[in-house]
Amino acid sequence: MVMIKNENFSLQRLTALWAFSEAALGGLLHALHIPFSGIVLGGFAIMFISLIAYYSKNHSEIIKALAIVLAVKFAVSPHTPIGAYISVSVQGLAGYLVFRFIKNYCFSVFILSVFAMLFSSMQKIIVYIILFGFDLINSINMFISISTKQLPFLKSLPNNFNYGLFIISVYLGVYLISGFVIGFIISKLPKWLDDAWENNLYKNIEVNNKSNQVFFDAKKKKKSKKKTVPIILSVSILLLIFSYLFPQYEKLESTRLLIIIIRALSILAIWYLIVIPILSKILKKFVQKSKSKYSEEVDEIINLFPLFKETFITGWQYSRNERLLNKVKYFLVFLILTFLTKE
Repeated sequence: MVMIKNENFSLQRLTALWAFSEAALGGLLHALHIPFSGIVLGGFAIMFISLIAYYSKNHSEIIKALAIVLAVKFAVSPHTPIGAYISVSVQGLAGYLVFRFIKNYCFSVFILSVFAMLFSSMQKIIVYIILFGFDLINSINMFISISTKQLPFLKSLPNNFNYGLFIISVYLGVYLISGFVIGFIISKLPKWLDDAWENNLYKNIEVNNKSNQVFFDAKKKKKSKKKTVPIILSVSILLLIFSYLFPQYEKLESTRLLIIIIRALSILAIWYLIVIPILSKILKKFVQKSKSKYSEEVDEIINLFPLFKETFITGWQYSRNERLLNKVKYFLVFLILTFLTKE
């Protein structure tokens, strides 16, 4: 067992790294609307969960870290969508179960990585199917079929091909392959860290920690919704019931699109006006309980955010001239090793 495990490895710092990736990096990716951002965030979450499991004797440390991460995420980014909290919770709970019952580290990492990536991709697909039904796939096929007739360079495409199913399969395939790639990288990470520690790599690289500011979401002014909410909710429920009680209208070409839009808007209204407020109250109670229980850890982690930001930037600059796999390797090793050993 090498020295990094005994003296310089801190579960609190790993939890801080996980919290920063969720609160700050997650908020940035969400704001920029970067495609496949779930792969990046999920990859970081799997990495820190796996390292916590690898270096801790008690796998329940993952549950403790999850509670702290949710508390920090809520404190720093209170307006984050509820779906993000669900994803983090599922990843953390899955990590705890996988590492508790599967003793082989590498195999556990691959299982967790593939599961987390598939869950992330399926989460979005299920949402779209709930909103638009399976007509979403038919609509994609219809759109491409019309496009092939209108655009000469698309005429070579077959008309009877299920393009909607193909697009969904490719989407799932990207996440599945990402799961295996992430699993491979994380399975190698403990050895990379140990080798870098033993060879004193990155020791002379200075992290410029100039910033002491932590950015929080601006508090939004709440507008009064007491009068409009019941009306919108009542109309939405009635329209949703109508769309299911009279399916014959959906079969007509003239009203199919209108029914799909009405159903989607009704489900969205019910989701945002009923489901999200209920889930938010449950989440808020859990987070407040976690924050009071781990108040010192939460405050200390938030105070470490400027150090993480500067370490992140320095690590990216250090590895920018390397090729893809080496870039990932040097960046992750520098980021984790520096953050875990710097006072």
